[in-house]
Amino acid sequence: MPIVERMAEPTRVPVPVRFGPFEFSPESGELRKNGTLLKLSGQAIQVLMTLLARPGQIVTREELQQTLWPGASFGDFEHGLNAAVNRLREVLGDSATAPRLIETVPRRGYRFIGTLEARDEAALTVEPEKIPPTRKQDWRMVVMLFLIIVSLSLAIFLWRTRQSSRPIKIVPFTSLPGFEGAPSFSPDGTQIAFVVGIDPDRFSPQIYVKSIGDEKAVQLTEPSAFASSPQWSPSGAMIAYDRWIQNSAREAEHAIFLMTPLGGAKRKLKEVSEMWDGITSWSADSQVLAYADKPVGQRSGVFLIPISGSPVRRITTAPEGMFDGNPAFSPDGSQIAFVRNTDDGGKSVIFVISTSGGEPRRVTSLGRIGRLAWTADGKRIIFPTGYNPESSLNSVSSRGGEPERIQFVSSSAFDPAISAKGDKLAYASPIFDTNIWRVPLEGSLTPTKLVGSTRMDMQANFSPDGSKLAFASNRDGHVAVWICNADGTDPVHFSRGRGATAEWSPDGKYIVFDTDEYGRWTIIVARSDGTREDPLGANGFDRRAPSWSADGKWFYFTSNRSGRWEIWKASYPGNEAVQVTHNGGGYAQESRDGKFVYYQKMRINNANVVDFSLLPEIWRLPRNGGPEELVFSVNERTSSDQTLSTWFWRVVQEGIYFVDNSAQPRPLLKFYSFSTRKVRTIRQLEKMAWGAPGIGVSPDRKSVLITQIDDAGSDLMLVENFH
Repeated sequence: MPIVERMAEPTRVPVPVRFGPFEFSPESGELRKNGTLLKLSGQAIQVLMTLLARPGQIVTREELQQTLWPGASFGDFEHGLNAAVNRLREVLGDSATAPRLIETVPRRGYRFIGTLEARDEAALTVEPEKIPPTRKQDWRMVVMLFLIIVSLSLAIFLWRTRQSSRPIKIVPFTSLPGFEGAPSFSPDGTQIAFVVGIDPDRFSPQIYVKSIGDEKAVQLTEPSAFASSPQWSPSGAMIAYDRWIQNSAREAEHAIFLMTPLGGAKRKLKEVSEMWDGITSWSADSQVLAYADKPVGQRSGVFLIPISGSPVRRITTAPEGMFDGNPAFSPDGSQIAFVRNTDDGGKSVIFVISTSGGEPRRVTSLGRIGRLAWTADGKRIIFPTGYNPESSLNSVSSRGGEPERIQFVSSSAFDPAISAKGDKLAYASPIFDTNIWRVPLEGSLTPTKLVGSTRMDMQANFSPDGSKLAFASNRDGHVAVWICNADGTDPVHFSRGRGATAEWSPDGKYIVFDTDEYGRWTIIVARSDGTREDPLGANGFDRRAPSWSADGKWFYFTSNRSGRWEIWKASYPGNEAVQVTHNGGGYAQESRDGKFVYYQKMRINNANVVDFSLLPEIWRLPRNGGPEELVFSVNERTSSDQTLSTWFWRVVQEGIYFVDNSAQPRPLLKFYSFSTRKVRTIRQLEKMAWGAPGIGVSPDRKSVLITQIDDAGSDLMLVENFH
């Protein structure tokens, strides 16, 4: 029988695609800039590959969800896609507001608008090699290959069987009233120490311990002082915790304490100055604790202290205007991971540093990173990101890279902890239900819930004709702007992305709101019919808390553009910005006659702090410039509790309606009259106002809209067979 040479079919192999200084290889999934490999992986690479495959065409969000996030919830998909696109733009040096490469197509998806080099459809035709004549195979080689394949198949089968027999299981660990958080496993993984704040309306944390599988929780600390952030030593002999006592309105004693797991003898280890997170971490030999502090007159940093109390050694020094926190020893005790809070739009950065010191190594960066937890093998770091109750758990390689969301934890989560064996994960799951209430200005009438869900609904404002409401809600995922009828019916998702603090223009044609969708806080002006959105940002600076001028030609906002938080205003549609205040400002509204600008000031005016706290005072200055003056105090009594939000007020023609959250025994709704320059009480409120800024006032002056917390707390969840 003649020997016949068989010819293989030509194949098409992907080759690099070039656009500008970038070169992307579909085969390896690598992106380079001028030959230098860029750090981009995971879903961001997949999004780029999908967009490059269809240059100039719209790739819808639905297509991306089906391709890259099949089966994910809407919230998980939105979080993942936004994070991937933001990371992709960051690496490409692109802008969402002025795109050169990746364009956002509102309400639809994304489109690659860059110029690709002609590459024959990004493939090369490779000529086939001739296949040598068929020859008789060595039977021993065939048998050997057969045995190898069988062995590998059996190994894979056994591995999959073992994994499937130990599925991940999530069960509640606590269900006490109020807030539970900051879990820490005992070395054998059978018990968890944690913090309980019994009363949601009064912060009074104490430390408890509970065995897994047992409902009884034992209190370890006394209510004479606040106690939080327990950390069980690897030896099991001690628990370190954060303890502080408010001695007066301005002074507090803050220290790291040690106690036995039975709550017996307690010993002060070290007084601290500004240990803002309260978190400590044990070395592997249980002889040293890591903590973060900002000693008086010094920069923030991470410190190491032996259990003897001295000597203390600093191992990190944060740059000016930044602070380090959330230290966590690696399982072998050779490294410490920590979070450095930066001034780049509220983002935080995870670093790892050797316990012997040296330069820290960057791991990853995301918005508002919380407590860190190493996996038992030291290969990954688990951490939460985002604001409660929208926080999520993420995982990143301890060597650095792109973080990935932990998909099996579908609900909001924070404060992760991992057992020493690595088979258990504990975390806190928040419960937070806020609703919008209509409060009649006639004190004899009863307030009624107007807009509600099982999530957050807040910041409601009436349209000028009183027929509609704009409000913020996270009822279908992330916080966004919604619109509904004035009676609360027919709610519709309005903003195309994230958004809050919505205000109607005086003519009702536009809605202005702020968003962190573009990395920095940005103002968006949208047509009230939803047909158009104009992002009005300022490169390198934040713009927050917008409100319209009386004539609708300007919008006011708070910005850190000058190096501190001040009130600015910008024209629309021109977006020409003008600074209004020069001695600090936090939230502004213009009087309805257009003569004055009313505003508040910061407690601490730090341009790097995005979540600012406002003084309980209303100031004003003439719209066209002039001296500022204090108008009145929002609170009737002085309070040391800076968590009491004070920016619940609304300017109307006759004066200012506002909420005094400090009033006792309950908050009060009050009114400041422009004509008499006096404050009068309108009615008592059932609960504190929440969800600032602002309150809504109906055009007929018959009612106000106030957000209140109807249910709040957190439970601890336990993940068994964690891997």
